[in-house]
Amino acid sequence: MNEVMKQDNKIFVALVGASATGKSTVERILQDVHGMKRAISCTTRPKRHYEQDGVDYYFVTNEEVEEMSQEGLLVERTLFNNWSYCLTGAEFEDSDVVVIEPNGLRQIIENVGRENVFVVYLTYPDKERLIRSLVARDDDNVEEVIRRFKADQQDMKGMEQVADVVINNHDSNKTANLINAMVQVLK
Repeated sequence: MNEVMKQDNKIFVALVGASATGKSTVERILQDVHGMKRAISCTTRPKRHYEQDGVDYYFVTNEEVEEMSQEGLLVERTLFNNWSYCLTGAEFEDSDVVVIEPNGLRQIIENVGRENVFVVYLTYPDKERLIRSLVARDDDNVEEVIRRFKADQQDMKGMEQVADVVINNHDSNKTANLINAMVQVLK
């Protein structure tokens, strides 16, 4: 998949960070305020009642993911809670920003080249992040919040060295504005 390359002067922003660091909020601001196109991943998990196919995700079958993988159409693929999540090369080429977990980021870099990805690692103080997670959860599954919190500590190890920039995201609007300004300078 190394033939996937971004167009000249186009920067692909990969937002990485632990849960409850504001990645999706920053992505939404980059899309809504700064006109960046959000990459839409494919997933095999069931669609939630509030989600729209082609807006939140492309909802696909396991067979479709296998077919895309065998045809070399994916720049990343990961398994989470027994559901596949993946990003096609076409979606990568046609978009500007994605929220991605570290394993997916490594695959994107391997498949498209480090020079084609601007990695932004978002952080937030652990105590505030844990409180944010507990308050924001739609259910009362405290154990799942704690499990994700502990997993994040392991998953994010070394991300400071991978990232082009590390931002402590206390204000998502300011963070999005800063990312947009950096992208404009890099173009």
